[in-house]
Amino acid sequence: MNCQGCGVTLDPNQEQVNSAVDRILETSLADAKKKGGVCPLCGHSKQVPYTHRKPVLFGLLIAALVVAAGAGIVLYRQRQTLRYRAAADAILRMESNPEVVKLLGKPITIRPGLAGDVKQDKTGWMETKLTIPVRAPNGDAVMHVVGGRSGGPWLYTIFEVLFEPQHEKLDLISGRIVEYDPAGYQEVHFEAAPAEIATADAAPPRWDGEFPCVFLDASGAAPQLGHCAMPLEHSGPVNRFEVDLRYGGFTLRQTDLFLNDVFQVPFTRTYASNDWISLNNLHAFGWNTNHPYDIAPLGSRNPYTFQLIALEDSNFVYFDRISKGTGYADAVFQHTETSTRYYKAVTRWNGNGWTNKFADGSEVHFPESYNAKNLAQGAPTEMLNAQGQRLVLQRDGKRDLQEILSPHGHWIKFQYDQQSRITRADDDAGNWAKYVYNLDGMLSDVTLSSGREGHYSYQKREMTRVMDESGKVLVQNWYDNSMVVRQDFPNGVICSYRYRWAPHARYPLSVGVRINGGAEQEVRVAGAIPEYVQALDHK
Repeated sequence: MNCQGCGVTLDPNQEQVNSAVDRILETSLADAKKKGGVCPLCGHSKQVPYTHRKPVLFGLLIAALVVAAGAGIVLYRQRQTLRYRAAADAILRMESNPEVVKLLGKPITIRPGLAGDVKQDKTGWMETKLTIPVRAPNGDAVMHVVGGRSGGPWLYTIFEVLFEPQHEKLDLISGRIVEYDPAGYQEVHFEAAPAEIATADAAPPRWDGEFPCVFLDASGAAPQLGHCAMPLEHSGPVNRFEVDLRYGGFTLRQTDLFLNDVFQVPFTRTYASNDWISLNNLHAFGWNTNHPYDIAPLGSRNPYTFQLIALEDSNFVYFDRISKGTGYADAVFQHTETSTRYYKAVTRWNGNGWTNKFADGSEVHFPESYNAKNLAQGAPTEMLNAQGQRLVLQRDGKRDLQEILSPHGHWIKFQYDQQSRITRADDDAGNWAKYVYNLDGMLSDVTLSSGREGHYSYQKREMTRVMDESGKVLVQNWYDNSMVVRQDFPNGVICSYRYRWAPHARYPLSVGVRINGGAEQEVRVAGAIPEYVQALDHK
Protein backbone atom coordinates (compact mmCIF):
# COMPACT_ATOMS: atom_id res chain seq x y z
CA MET A 1 0.00 0.00 0.00
CA ASN A 2 1.09 3.61 -0.52
CA CYS A 3 1.31 6.38 2.09
CA GLN A 4 -1.44 8.92 1.44
CA GLY A 5 0.85 11.68 2.66
CA CYS A 6 4.03 11.24 0.64
CA GLY A 7 3.15 8.35 -1.72
CA VAL A 8 5.98 5.96 -0.62
CA THR A 9 5.28 2.20 -0.84
CA LEU A 10 4.67 0.80 2.64
CA ASP A 11 4.72 -2.65 4.12
CA PRO A 12 1.26 -3.46 5.49
CA ASN A 13 2.91 -4.94 8.57
CA GLN A 14 5.26 -1.99 9.10
CA GLU A 15 5.14 -0.99 12.80
CA GLN A 16 8.44 0.88 13.14
CA VAL A 17 8.20 4.59 13.48
CA ASN A 18 11.08 6.97 13.40
CA SER A 19 11.60 8.04 17.02
CA ALA A 20 12.30 11.64 16.16
CA VAL A 21 9.08 11.88 14.17
CA ASP A 22 7.24 10.15 16.98
CA ARG A 23 8.48 12.76 19.45
CA ILE A 24 7.26 15.54 17.16
CA LEU A 25 3.89 14.05 16.40
CA GLU A 26 3.39 12.75 19.96
CA THR A 27 -0.12 11.60 20.70
CA SER A 28 -1.42 11.91 17.16
CA LEU A 29 1.14 9.35 16.01
CA ALA A 30 0.40 7.18 18.97
CA ASP A 31 -3.27 7.16 17.96
CA ALA A 32 -2.25 6.43 14.40
CA LYS A 33 -0.20 3.42 15.51
CA LYS A 34 -3.30 1.94 17.10
CA LYS A 35 -5.12 2.36 13.80
CA GLY A 36 -2.54 0.50 11.73
CA GLY A 37 0.81 2.33 11.82
CA VAL A 38 2.33 5.39 10.25
CA CYS A 39 4.72 6.20 7.44
CA PRO A 40 8.34 6.27 8.72
CA LEU A 41 9.21 8.88 6.12
CA CYS A 42 6.58 11.56 6.59
CA GLY A 43 4.92 10.46 9.84
CA HIS A 44 1.35 10.37 8.53
CA SER A 45 -1.10 7.60 9.26
CA LYS A 46 -1.42 5.03 6.52
CA GLN A 47 -5.19 5.11 6.98
CA VAL A 48 -5.77 8.88 7.16
CA PRO A 49 -5.97 10.59 3.77
CA TYR A 50 -3.78 13.61 3.40
CA THR A 51 -3.39 16.00 0.54
CA HIS A 52 -0.96 18.80 -0.04
CA ARG A 53 -3.91 20.81 -1.32
CA LYS A 54 -5.11 21.38 2.25
CA PRO A 55 -2.36 23.77 3.32
CA VAL A 56 -2.70 25.55 -0.03
CA LEU A 57 -6.46 26.02 0.43
CA PHE A 58 -5.95 27.03 4.03
CA GLY A 59 -3.39 29.59 2.98
CA LEU A 60 -5.74 30.97 0.33
CA LEU A 61 -8.50 31.24 2.94
CA ILE A 62 -6.24 33.12 5.32
CA ALA A 63 -5.16 35.41 2.52
CA ALA A 64 -8.78 36.11 1.57
CA LEU A 65 -9.65 36.91 5.17
CA VAL A 66 -6.66 39.24 5.44
CA VAL A 67 -7.67 41.03 2.23
CA ALA A 68 -11.30 41.34 3.38
CA ALA A 69 -10.25 42.62 6.78
CA GLY A 70 -7.90 45.10 5.16
CA ALA A 71 -10.62 46.32 2.82
CA GLY A 72 -13.03 46.65 5.76
CA ILE A 73 -10.49 48.68 7.70
CA VAL A 74 -9.88 50.92 4.70
CA LEU A 75 -13.63 51.49 4.19
CA TYR A 76 -14.13 52.14 7.90
CA ARG A 77 -11.29 54.65 7.96
CA GLN A 78 -12.63 56.36 4.85
CA ARG A 79 -16.10 56.57 6.40
CA GLN A 80 -14.71 57.95 9.65
CA THR A 81 -12.58 60.44 7.73
CA LEU A 82 -15.59 61.66 5.73
CA ARG A 83 -17.67 62.01 8.91
CA TYR A 84 -15.02 63.98 10.77
CA ARG A 85 -14.30 66.20 7.77
CA ALA A 86 -18.01 66.99 7.49
CA ALA A 87 -18.18 67.62 11.24
CA ALA A 88 -15.12 69.87 11.06
CA ASP A 89 -16.74 71.85 8.24
CA ALA A 90 -19.85 72.31 10.37
CA ILE A 91 -17.78 73.55 13.30
CA LEU A 92 -16.02 76.07 11.06
CA ARG A 93 -19.45 77.33 10.02
CA MET A 94 -20.42 77.62 13.68
CA GLU A 95 -17.29 79.57 14.61
CA SER A 96 -17.87 81.97 11.71
CA ASN A 97 -21.39 82.78 12.96
CA PRO A 98 -21.49 85.69 15.44
CA GLU A 99 -24.63 84.42 17.16
CA VAL A 100 -23.04 81.03 17.81
CA VAL A 101 -19.85 82.60 19.12
CA LYS A 102 -21.88 84.90 21.35
CA LEU A 103 -23.82 81.94 22.66
CA LEU A 104 -21.04 79.34 23.01
CA GLY A 105 -17.71 81.14 22.76
CA LYS A 106 -14.57 79.88 20.99
CA PRO A 107 -12.89 77.49 20.34
CA ILE A 108 -15.53 74.82 19.63
CA THR A 109 -14.36 71.19 19.65
CA ILE A 110 -15.98 67.81 19.01
CA ARG A 111 -16.95 65.73 22.04
CA PRO A 112 -17.17 61.92 21.93
CA GLY A 113 -20.41 60.58 20.47
CA LEU A 114 -20.35 61.76 16.86
CA ALA A 115 -23.27 59.93 15.16
CA GLY A 116 -24.72 59.77 11.68
CA ASP A 117 -23.24 59.17 8.27
CA VAL A 118 -21.90 60.68 5.07
CA LYS A 119 -22.93 58.98 1.82
CA GLN A 120 -21.75 59.41 -1.75
CA ASP A 121 -23.43 58.12 -4.92
CA LYS A 122 -21.95 57.27 -8.32
CA THR A 123 -22.43 60.83 -9.60
CA GLY A 124 -20.24 62.24 -6.82
CA TRP A 125 -23.16 63.76 -4.93
CA MET A 126 -22.59 63.57 -1.17
CA GLU A 127 -25.13 63.78 1.66
CA THR A 128 -24.46 64.24 5.35
CA LYS A 129 -26.74 63.66 8.32
CA LEU A 130 -24.84 64.09 11.55
CA THR A 131 -25.41 64.63 15.25
CA ILE A 132 -22.29 66.32 16.61
CA PRO A 133 -21.72 66.79 20.35
CA VAL A 134 -19.46 69.82 20.90
CA ARG A 135 -17.69 71.53 23.76
CA ALA A 136 -17.17 75.29 24.03
CA PRO A 137 -16.05 77.78 26.73
CA ASN A 138 -19.68 78.56 27.72
CA GLY A 139 -20.87 74.94 27.89
CA ASP A 140 -21.70 71.83 25.92
CA ALA A 141 -24.03 71.78 22.92
CA VAL A 142 -25.38 69.34 20.35
CA MET A 143 -25.44 70.13 16.63
CA HIS A 144 -27.80 68.50 14.09
CA VAL A 145 -26.90 68.98 10.43
CA VAL A 146 -28.35 67.68 7.17
CA GLY A 147 -26.78 68.78 3.90
CA GLY A 148 -25.39 67.87 0.52
CA ARG A 149 -22.72 68.90 -1.93
CA SER A 150 -21.25 68.06 -5.33
CA GLY A 151 -17.63 69.16 -5.31
CA GLY A 152 -18.34 72.54 -3.73
CA PRO A 153 -19.13 73.61 -0.15
CA TRP A 154 -21.80 71.85 1.91
CA LEU A 155 -25.33 73.19 1.39
CA TYR A 156 -27.26 72.64 4.60
CA THR A 157 -31.01 72.13 4.83
CA ILE A 158 -30.89 71.61 8.61
CA PHE A 159 -28.34 73.26 10.86
CA GLU A 160 -29.47 73.42 14.48
CA VAL A 161 -27.45 73.93 17.63
CA LEU A 162 -28.99 72.91 20.96
CA PHE A 163 -27.23 74.79 23.75
CA GLU A 164 -27.79 72.56 26.77
CA PRO A 165 -26.95 74.90 29.71
CA GLN A 166 -29.52 77.55 28.71
CA HIS A 167 -31.99 75.27 26.89
CA GLU A 168 -31.73 77.39 23.76
CA LYS A 169 -31.80 76.27 20.16
CA LEU A 170 -30.12 78.24 17.39
CA ASP A 171 -31.29 77.62 13.83
CA LEU A 172 -28.45 78.76 11.55
CA ILE A 173 -30.68 78.45 8.48
CA SER A 174 -33.27 80.94 9.69
CA GLY A 175 -31.02 82.77 12.18
CA ARG A 176 -33.59 82.34 15.01
CA ILE A 177 -32.78 81.52 18.63
CA VAL A 178 -35.60 79.84 20.56
CA GLU A 179 -35.93 78.06 23.86
CA TYR A 180 -36.34 74.31 23.70
CA ASP A 181 -37.61 71.72 26.15
CA PRO A 182 -34.81 69.31 27.21
CA ALA A 183 -37.52 66.71 27.94
CA GLY A 184 -38.92 67.09 24.43
CA TYR A 185 -38.78 64.33 21.87
CA GLN A 186 -35.68 64.28 19.66
CA GLU A 187 -36.04 62.67 16.23
CA VAL A 188 -33.45 60.11 15.18
CA HIS A 189 -34.77 58.76 11.84
CA PHE A 190 -34.98 61.02 8.81
CA GLU A 191 -33.86 58.86 5.92
CA ALA A 192 -35.66 59.68 2.68
CA ALA A 193 -38.25 57.23 1.40
CA PRO A 194 -37.46 55.38 -1.86
CA ALA A 195 -39.28 56.68 -4.92
CA GLU A 196 -40.85 53.34 -5.87
CA ILE A 197 -41.77 50.34 -3.73
CA ALA A 198 -43.34 47.15 -5.01
CA THR A 199 -46.60 46.13 -3.34
CA ALA A 200 -48.58 42.90 -3.26
CA ASP A 201 -52.20 42.10 -4.05
CA ALA A 202 -54.45 42.37 -1.01
CA ALA A 203 -55.64 39.13 0.56
CA PRO A 204 -59.37 38.79 1.34
CA PRO A 205 -60.40 39.85 4.87
CA ARG A 206 -60.68 37.17 7.53
CA TRP A 207 -63.29 38.80 9.80
CA ASP A 208 -65.36 41.97 10.10
CA GLY A 209 -63.47 43.50 13.05
CA GLU A 210 -66.33 43.08 15.52
CA PHE A 211 -66.14 40.98 18.67
CA PRO A 212 -68.63 39.47 21.15
CA CYS A 213 -69.35 41.70 24.12
CA VAL A 214 -71.87 42.78 26.73
CA PHE A 215 -72.62 46.48 26.34
CA LEU A 216 -74.73 49.10 28.03
CA ASP A 217 -75.62 52.67 27.14
CA ALA A 218 -74.80 54.50 30.38
CA SER A 219 -77.95 56.60 30.03
CA GLY A 220 -79.88 53.76 31.67
CA ALA A 221 -80.74 51.05 29.11
CA ALA A 222 -80.41 47.41 30.14
CA PRO A 223 -77.17 45.55 29.36
CA GLN A 224 -77.22 43.48 26.17
CA LEU A 225 -75.24 40.58 24.76
CA GLY A 226 -74.14 41.38 21.23
CA HIS A 227 -71.16 42.64 19.24
CA CYS A 228 -68.90 45.63 19.70
CA ALA A 229 -66.57 47.22 17.15
CA MET A 230 -63.01 48.45 17.38
CA PRO A 231 -62.93 52.28 17.48
CA LEU A 232 -61.87 52.72 13.86
CA GLU A 233 -64.42 55.41 13.01
CA HIS A 234 -65.60 58.23 15.28
CA SER A 235 -68.86 60.01 14.62
CA GLY A 236 -71.13 61.16 17.44
CA PRO A 237 -70.69 61.33 21.22
CA VAL A 238 -70.81 58.08 23.22
CA ASN A 239 -71.45 57.14 26.86
CA ARG A 240 -71.03 53.42 27.04
CA PHE A 241 -69.83 50.45 29.12
CA GLU A 242 -68.49 47.28 27.48
CA VAL A 243 -67.08 43.89 28.50
CA ASP A 244 -64.90 42.40 25.77
CA LEU A 245 -65.66 38.68 26.09
CA ARG A 246 -62.47 37.74 24.22
CA TYR A 247 -60.28 38.86 27.10
CA GLY A 248 -62.69 39.67 29.92
CA GLY A 249 -61.75 43.37 29.95
CA PHE A 250 -63.96 46.26 31.00
CA THR A 251 -64.07 49.29 28.70
CA LEU A 252 -65.56 52.72 29.45
CA ARG A 253 -66.14 55.21 26.62
CA GLN A 254 -67.37 58.73 27.47
CA THR A 255 -67.33 61.81 25.22
CA ASP A 256 -66.56 65.05 27.05
CA LEU A 257 -66.38 67.56 24.15
CA PHE A 258 -67.47 67.40 20.52
CA LEU A 259 -66.65 69.39 17.36
CA ASN A 260 -69.05 69.06 14.43
CA ASP A 261 -67.29 70.28 11.31
CA VAL A 262 -66.10 68.71 8.07
CA PHE A 263 -64.71 66.15 10.49
CA GLN A 264 -66.84 64.97 13.39
CA VAL A 265 -64.46 65.20 16.33
CA PRO A 266 -65.65 63.51 19.52
CA PHE A 267 -63.12 63.95 22.32
CA THR A 268 -63.83 60.62 23.99
CA ARG A 269 -62.09 59.19 27.05
CA THR A 270 -61.60 55.45 26.83
CA TYR A 271 -60.60 53.34 29.83
CA ALA A 272 -59.48 49.71 29.26
CA SER A 273 -58.91 47.43 32.25
CA ASN A 274 -56.53 45.09 30.37
CA ASP A 275 -54.55 47.72 28.49
CA TRP A 276 -51.72 45.49 27.27
CA ILE A 277 -50.74 46.37 23.72
CA SER A 278 -48.31 49.21 24.65
CA LEU A 279 -45.33 48.72 26.96
CA ASN A 280 -46.21 52.04 28.61
CA ASN A 281 -49.92 52.33 29.44
CA LEU A 282 -49.56 55.73 31.10
CA HIS A 283 -51.57 57.83 28.68
CA ALA A 284 -53.13 61.28 28.38
CA PHE A 285 -55.58 60.48 31.21
CA GLY A 286 -53.22 58.56 33.47
CA TRP A 287 -52.95 54.80 33.59
CA ASN A 288 -55.09 52.81 31.14
CA THR A 289 -57.16 55.77 29.85
CA ASN A 290 -56.58 57.40 26.49
CA HIS A 291 -58.35 59.23 23.63
CA PRO A 292 -58.65 58.67 19.83
CA TYR A 293 -56.00 61.22 18.85
CA ASP A 294 -53.14 59.52 20.71
CA ILE A 295 -53.19 56.29 18.71
CA ALA A 296 -49.75 55.30 17.39
CA PRO A 297 -47.84 52.78 15.25
CA LEU A 298 -45.94 49.99 17.01
CA GLY A 299 -44.31 46.84 15.67
CA SER A 300 -41.07 45.04 14.95
CA ARG A 301 -37.89 46.85 13.98
CA ASN A 302 -34.51 45.79 12.68
CA PRO A 303 -35.96 44.05 10.72
CA TYR A 304 -39.23 45.92 10.13
CA THR A 305 -41.52 42.98 9.37
CA PHE A 306 -44.90 44.18 10.64
CA GLN A 307 -46.63 47.19 12.16
CA LEU A 308 -49.55 47.63 14.57
CA ILE A 309 -51.60 50.76 15.00
CA ALA A 310 -52.44 50.76 18.69
CA LEU A 311 -55.92 52.17 19.31
CA GLU A 312 -57.12 54.00 22.41
CA ASP A 313 -58.85 50.95 23.92
CA SER A 314 -55.93 48.47 23.57
CA ASN A 315 -57.34 47.04 20.38
CA PHE A 316 -55.03 47.29 17.39
CA VAL A 317 -54.94 47.06 13.60
CA TYR A 318 -52.31 44.70 12.19
CA PHE A 319 -50.27 45.60 9.07
CA ASP A 320 -48.03 43.03 7.41
CA ARG A 321 -44.98 44.06 5.40
CA ILE A 322 -45.56 43.79 1.65
CA SER A 323 -42.36 45.42 0.38
CA LYS A 324 -38.90 43.99 -0.12
CA GLY A 325 -36.13 44.82 2.31
CA THR A 326 -35.85 44.94 6.09
CA GLY A 327 -35.38 48.64 6.90
CA TYR A 328 -37.82 51.38 7.82
CA ALA A 329 -37.25 53.67 4.82
CA ASP A 330 -38.24 51.01 2.29
CA ALA A 331 -41.05 49.58 4.44
CA VAL A 332 -44.61 49.32 3.15
CA PHE A 333 -47.24 47.69 5.38
CA GLN A 334 -50.79 46.74 4.47
CA HIS A 335 -53.86 45.70 6.48
CA THR A 336 -55.99 42.90 5.06
CA GLU A 337 -57.24 41.04 8.15
CA THR A 338 -60.56 42.87 8.63
CA SER A 339 -63.26 44.21 6.31
CA THR A 340 -63.30 47.54 8.19
CA ARG A 341 -62.36 50.91 6.69
CA TYR A 342 -58.74 49.83 7.25
CA TYR A 343 -59.01 47.06 4.66
CA LYS A 344 -56.29 47.64 2.04
CA ALA A 345 -54.97 50.62 4.01
CA VAL A 346 -51.22 51.04 3.48
CA THR A 347 -48.62 52.57 5.79
CA ARG A 348 -45.25 53.66 4.45
CA TRP A 349 -42.30 55.81 5.46
CA ASN A 350 -42.54 59.36 4.08
CA GLY A 351 -39.05 60.61 4.98
CA ASN A 352 -40.11 62.17 8.28
CA GLY A 353 -42.59 59.67 9.67
CA TRP A 354 -45.35 57.33 8.55
CA THR A 355 -48.26 57.98 6.20
CA ASN A 356 -51.27 55.74 6.75
CA LYS A 357 -53.37 55.92 3.58
CA PHE A 358 -56.84 54.40 3.27
CA ALA A 359 -58.46 52.96 0.14
CA ASP A 360 -60.70 56.05 -0.17
CA GLY A 361 -57.67 58.37 -0.27
CA SER A 362 -57.91 59.71 3.29
CA GLU A 363 -54.69 59.79 5.32
CA VAL A 364 -53.29 59.88 8.84
CA HIS A 365 -49.77 61.25 9.32
CA PHE A 366 -47.66 59.86 12.18
CA PRO A 367 -44.26 61.35 13.11
CA GLU A 368 -40.95 59.55 13.45
CA SER A 369 -41.13 57.78 16.84
CA TYR A 370 -38.22 55.35 17.18
CA ASN A 371 -37.37 56.66 20.65
CA ALA A 372 -40.97 57.22 21.80
CA LYS A 373 -41.64 56.57 25.49
CA ASN A 374 -45.44 56.62 25.21
CA LEU A 375 -48.17 56.50 22.57
CA ALA A 376 -48.49 60.30 22.46
CA GLN A 377 -44.93 60.61 21.10
CA GLY A 378 -45.90 58.50 18.10
CA ALA A 379 -49.42 59.89 17.69
CA PRO A 380 -50.76 61.70 14.59
CA THR A 381 -49.95 65.28 13.69
CA GLU A 382 -52.77 65.57 11.16
CA MET A 383 -55.62 63.69 9.49
CA LEU A 384 -56.80 64.29 5.92
CA ASN A 385 -60.13 63.28 4.42
CA ALA A 386 -60.52 62.05 0.83
CA GLN A 387 -60.92 65.66 -0.37
CA GLY A 388 -57.65 66.72 1.26
CA GLN A 389 -59.20 68.75 4.11
CA ARG A 390 -57.06 68.66 7.24
CA LEU A 391 -57.72 68.07 10.91
CA VAL A 392 -54.61 69.51 12.56
CA LEU A 393 -53.29 67.93 15.77
CA GLN A 394 -50.81 70.44 17.16
CA ARG A 395 -48.26 69.04 19.64
CA ASP A 396 -45.56 70.53 21.86
CA GLY A 397 -41.93 69.45 22.18
CA LYS A 398 -42.91 66.49 24.34
CA ARG A 399 -45.51 65.65 21.68
CA ASP A 400 -48.38 66.15 24.10
CA LEU A 401 -51.48 67.17 22.14
CA GLN A 402 -52.03 70.91 22.60
CA GLU A 403 -54.86 71.64 20.16
CA ILE A 404 -57.26 69.94 17.77
CA LEU A 405 -58.04 72.36 14.93
CA SER A 406 -60.82 71.65 12.39
CA PRO A 407 -60.84 72.91 8.77
CA HIS A 408 -63.25 75.77 9.64
CA GLY A 409 -61.32 76.97 12.68
CA HIS A 410 -63.12 75.12 15.48
CA TRP A 411 -60.81 73.88 18.19
CA ILE A 412 -60.26 72.00 21.43
CA LYS A 413 -57.26 73.04 23.56
CA PHE A 414 -55.62 71.18 26.44
CA GLN A 415 -53.73 71.81 29.66
CA TYR A 416 -51.42 69.26 31.30
CA ASP A 417 -49.75 68.51 34.61
CA GLN A 418 -46.06 67.63 35.04
CA GLN A 419 -46.76 63.99 34.16
CA SER A 420 -48.29 64.87 30.77
CA ARG A 421 -51.83 64.13 31.98
CA ILE A 422 -54.67 66.32 30.76
CA THR A 423 -56.10 68.48 33.53
CA ARG A 424 -58.43 70.63 31.44
CA ALA A 425 -59.91 70.75 27.94
CA ASP A 426 -61.73 73.75 26.39
CA ASP A 427 -63.43 74.21 23.03
CA ASP A 428 -64.14 77.35 21.01
CA ALA A 429 -67.83 77.28 22.03
CA GLY A 430 -66.98 77.79 25.70
CA ASN A 431 -67.46 74.20 26.83
CA TRP A 432 -64.87 72.70 29.15
CA ALA A 433 -63.90 69.57 31.06
CA LYS A 434 -61.73 69.23 34.18
CA TYR A 435 -59.83 66.11 35.24
CA VAL A 436 -58.46 64.98 38.63
CA TYR A 437 -56.22 61.98 39.37
CA ASN A 438 -55.79 59.89 42.50
CA LEU A 439 -52.48 59.09 44.22
CA ASP A 440 -52.06 55.96 42.09
CA GLY A 441 -52.20 57.98 38.88
CA MET A 442 -55.70 56.88 37.87
CA LEU A 443 -58.34 59.30 36.61
CA SER A 444 -60.72 59.68 39.55
CA ASP A 445 -62.99 62.66 38.78
CA VAL A 446 -64.33 64.39 35.67
CA THR A 447 -66.40 67.59 35.76
CA LEU A 448 -68.00 69.06 32.64
CA SER A 449 -69.35 72.55 32.03
CA SER A 450 -72.72 70.91 31.27
CA GLY A 451 -72.97 69.86 34.92
CA ARG A 452 -72.34 66.19 34.23
CA GLU A 453 -69.74 64.48 36.39
CA GLY A 454 -68.00 61.13 36.53
CA HIS A 455 -66.36 59.58 39.59
CA TYR A 456 -64.29 56.41 39.35
CA SER A 457 -62.96 53.92 41.90
CA TYR A 458 -60.27 51.29 41.34
CA GLN A 459 -58.60 48.23 42.79
CA LYS A 460 -55.07 48.86 41.60
CA ARG A 461 -55.72 49.63 37.89
CA GLU A 462 -59.03 47.80 37.61
CA MET A 463 -62.04 50.13 37.56
CA THR A 464 -64.49 48.81 40.14
CA ARG A 465 -67.14 51.56 40.30
CA VAL A 466 -68.55 54.36 38.15
CA MET A 467 -70.76 57.05 39.73
CA ASP A 468 -72.46 60.13 38.33
CA GLU A 469 -72.83 63.65 39.76
CA SER A 470 -75.64 62.55 42.09
CA GLY A 471 -73.61 59.72 43.60
CA LYS A 472 -75.62 57.08 41.76
CA VAL A 473 -73.61 53.92 41.02
CA LEU A 474 -73.87 53.27 37.29
CA VAL A 475 -71.87 50.03 37.38
CA GLN A 476 -70.00 47.97 39.96
CA ASN A 477 -67.38 45.54 38.63
CA TRP A 478 -65.80 42.45 40.20
CA TYR A 479 -62.67 40.86 38.76
CA ASP A 480 -60.93 37.52 39.06
CA ASN A 481 -57.41 37.28 37.67
CA SER A 482 -57.95 40.64 35.89
CA MET A 483 -61.11 39.44 34.12
CA VAL A 484 -64.60 40.77 34.83
CA VAL A 485 -66.69 38.05 36.48
CA ARG A 486 -69.67 40.09 37.69
CA GLN A 487 -71.31 43.48 37.11
CA ASP A 488 -74.07 45.12 39.14
CA PHE A 489 -76.19 47.80 37.47
CA PRO A 490 -78.98 50.06 38.78
CA ASN A 491 -82.37 48.50 39.54
CA GLY A 492 -80.76 45.26 40.65
CA VAL A 493 -79.62 44.06 37.21
CA ILE A 494 -76.66 41.63 37.46
CA CYS A 495 -74.41 40.20 34.74
CA SER A 496 -72.09 37.28 35.46
CA TYR A 497 -69.33 35.75 33.34
CA ARG A 498 -67.77 32.27 33.44
CA TYR A 499 -64.67 31.63 31.31
CA ARG A 500 -63.68 28.23 29.92
CA TRP A 501 -60.00 28.01 29.08
CA ALA A 502 -57.71 25.90 26.96
CA PRO A 503 -54.31 25.19 28.58
CA HIS A 504 -51.86 28.11 28.34
CA ALA A 505 -54.20 30.16 26.14
CA ARG A 506 -54.39 33.95 26.08
CA TYR A 507 -58.13 33.90 25.41
CA PRO A 508 -60.96 31.58 26.52
CA LEU A 509 -62.51 28.84 24.42
CA SER A 510 -65.94 30.21 25.37
CA VAL A 511 -67.66 32.43 27.92
CA GLY A 512 -70.86 31.66 29.77
CA VAL A 513 -72.90 34.89 30.09
CA ARG A 514 -75.87 35.25 32.39
CA ILE A 515 -77.87 38.52 32.38
CA ASN A 516 -80.27 39.33 35.21
CA GLY A 517 -80.87 35.74 36.29
CA GLY A 518 -81.69 34.42 32.82
CA ALA A 519 -80.34 31.30 31.22
CA GLU A 520 -76.59 31.15 30.72
CA GLN A 521 -75.60 31.75 27.10
CA GLU A 522 -72.36 30.27 25.82
CA VAL A 523 -70.34 32.55 23.55
CA ARG A 524 -67.34 31.40 21.49
CA VAL A 525 -64.74 34.05 20.77
CA ALA A 526 -62.04 32.45 18.59
CA GLY A 527 -63.40 33.91 15.34
CA ALA A 528 -62.77 37.44 16.61
CA ILE A 529 -59.21 36.88 17.87
CA PRO A 530 -56.59 38.65 15.72
CA GLU A 531 -54.06 36.35 14.10
CA TYR A 532 -51.30 38.23 15.89
CA VAL A 533 -52.74 37.19 19.28
CA GLN A 534 -53.34 33.64 18.06
CA ALA A 535 -49.68 33.44 17.03
CA LEU A 536 -48.58 34.49 20.52
CA ASP A 537 -50.26 31.35 21.89
CA HIS A 538 -48.09 29.18 19.67
CA LYS A 539 -44.75 30.69 20.61
